Amino acid sequence: MDLFIKYEDIGHKIDAASQTKDSVQLTILAELCRSKIAEEEEAEQQVILYFFQANCHSALRKIDYEENKSSQWNWESENSLKEVLSLRNATVLCNEKTDPILYCKIYTNLGNILNQLGRFIEAINCWDKALEVIPNFAMAIGNKANAMYFYTYCLYDPGQQLSFLFKSLECIELIDNKNLVWDSGLDNVAYEGFQALKKSLENVLKNYDTPVYQKYSLGDDKNEVAYRQWCLSNKLFLNPLNDVCLDSFVGHDVLHLPDHIYNFGEEPVYPKYYNLLKQEYVSARYKIYQFIEGSLNSVDPFNDVLLINNFDGAFPEIENEEGKSGYRVAYSLFDKVAAFLNHYLMLKHDIRGVSFRQLWVEHKFCEVSGAKKYILKDGFVEKKNWPLRGLYYVSQDIYSKDFQSTSSPDSSDLKNIRDYIEHRFLSITYYENQANNDTDCNRYISKRDFSLKAIKILSMAREALIYLSLAIHEEEKHKSKDDPNEYIPSFQSQPY
Repeated sequence: MDLFIKYEDIGHKIDAASQTKDSVQLTILAELCRSKIAEEEEAEQQVILYFFQANCHSALRKIDYEENKSSQWNWESENSLKEVLSLRNATVLCNEKTDPILYCKIYTNLGNILNQLGRFIEAINCWDKALEVIPNFAMAIGNKANAMYFYTYCLYDPGQQLSFLFKSLECIELIDNKNLVWDSGLDNVAYEGFQALKKSLENVLKNYDTPVYQKYSLGDDKNEVAYRQWCLSNKLFLNPLNDVCLDSFVGHDVLHLPDHIYNFGEEPVYPKYYNLLKQEYVSARYKIYQFIEGSLNSVDPFNDVLLINNFDGAFPEIENEEGKSGYRVAYSLFDKVAAFLNHYLMLKHDIRGVSFRQLWVEHKFCEVSGAKKYILKDGFVEKKNWPLRGLYYVSQDIYSKDFQSTSSPDSSDLKNIRDYIEHRFLSITYYENQANNDTDCNRYISKRDFSLKAIKILSMAREALIYLSLAIHEEEKHKSKDDPNEYIPSFQSQPY
């Protein structure tokens, strides 16, 4: 039986309400989906209902935009957030029984909304997940190419911009493939939009030769090559091109800060701060690599150390401690990004208490609830800085209970793991299903699960550092350079 048959009537009603822009009916249908999800026992049917629910909120978001063009810069659009949560709930429930077309539609739509919210790096990962299942899935190809095009104009380096434009063109050219898969038949509006993007890219690049990338050395010995290849394949280099390419020429941490302006007499501190962020990130990355690959093979520091066998599967290994140390360092980068932004944006948080969680909000009286609550700071509410908004939503993934409840297995529980490492005890074992041994003081996690979490926290730290650099580039575009009494020429540090 077709999985959609059970709830196809709801789907048809959502399509009809979307066509007529009936926001009242769409709101009713979204609530109907919610109630059906609570009643439904089969995961495959819940996936469909979450997908339908997301479509309701997507349609409502588009209606809001048509009525108020500035709403696309509303950082806390209710329908945008509900769309993300619905789609993420669907991804959590997806399994080998999920219809491939439905799977690709879910990840494509999730990429689309994350891209709008500024999480364009995570959006590319979503489209790639769809393309892993159906490599010629049209909407994933077209939307990925479009996002790469706009990612280009967030970059400050002309060489990287050119490479991104060619990568975007390379992607959108696939739209001419006769074997493209369209989820509901050919979408003429989308196809014309993708062809327009292709034509625009061809026009921009007509005077440039297609770049021929030389093979870049990944190191002088097999251990260094193995490490750098691991970084490449996991997209962990601080290089925006690593988001769209796994070739050796992107295998270096080239990203830094764009040119930026200081007041007269102001110390040029930001290159120093960014240096420290990069150093700590690279250190965390190498520690986690050593944990996952077991590359520490010289001296065993636990030799002749008296330790008691607790028969719980947690063995004393230096790689485990390196892994926990790397995780701790990677996680700490978020608060340091907050300290950087607090200084740069002059947000006036007390430096002793500034954190990635609290940076974006202020404690204000809410007339609706009649009590004080944390709300988004006025300066962020409709700020037109795409990468900065992406940073805000990275913080939501870590700290928001709603976002955490819909995270994929590798993304959930990141803060809780850090808390056990930092303040209590985390035991890494070779065995799965040790949760029954957990206590308030000691948590168990398998090496496999911890590896997934560690790579995810590294990926999010990398994402945050890239958004930070690009957000500053966007802010600098808006600074006036006309008043010589206020500004000095831009400061660009020199590499070592």
